[in-house]
Amino acid sequence: MFEDFCVGETHPLELIVKQSISDTGRAEAAQATVNQVKVEGIETNLVVMKELLFPFIQLVTSLVLLSSWKEPFKSTVFLMFTSFAIIRGWIANILALVFIFFAVVMLWNRHLNREKPL
Repeated sequence: MFEDFCVGETHPLELIVKQSISDTGRAEAAQATVNQVKVEGIETNLVVMKELLFPFIQLVTSLVLLSSWKEPFKSTVFLMFTSFAIIRGWIANILALVFIFFAVVMLWNRHLNREKPL
């Protein structure tokens, strides 16, 4: 029932409590690091997505500028060209040409960067 202890000897329960406190500090530090990496990862992903969508954002900005009529000549030319393409039924052909252009650009980049590592 009673255990024999020498004076100055550390009790096993005390050792376990000290070990637990030490492990808790390391666990909290590890969790803070993981949370920081998660936040930085999200911000990094947002920056990458913003860079990838930059041409689309620039296109939308240009279309908004044309529709605002701040530059009447450019807006008129755009309106005339768009109306002409719709009347002649060229919208499907223009869309197909855009996709073909993107495919050619991707193939050209693959051909040029064949020897370069990613």
